Amino acid sequence: KELRETKFDKTAEYLATIPFFAAYKNYSECYEVLGALVKMRCKNACRGGGGPPFCKIRKCCQKRGFAGCWECDEFETCEKLDFLKPNHGDAHIRNIRRIKKKGMDEFLKGKKRVV
Repeated sequence: KELRETKFDKTAEYLATIPFFAAYKNYSECYEVLGALVKMRCKNACRGGGGPPFCKIRKCCQKRGFAGCWECDEFETCEKLDFLKPNHGDAHIRNIRRIKKKGMDEFLKGKKRVV
């Protein structure tokens, strides 16, 4: 969003003409990948339609009537969450435990960053 608002594509176009900044020739591809990353983010819990419609986790929660994995007793061993391990280790499991214990509102309060 910020890149678009500041019209950084124009800056990247200029920088790409300077040999030291030649990598900026690939700016549009990079921007496209960043856009795809943004679409991966869940803006709501699974029951509320968060995440992409093809998400196995979302489908499972909706099928079982859960707002999210924290309502399931099997989340700690759920294979649907395994794709998160390479990038997140066990952070997603620890987060789900916190949500299960304290509730979503308290979990989100702890996640807000002070700017």
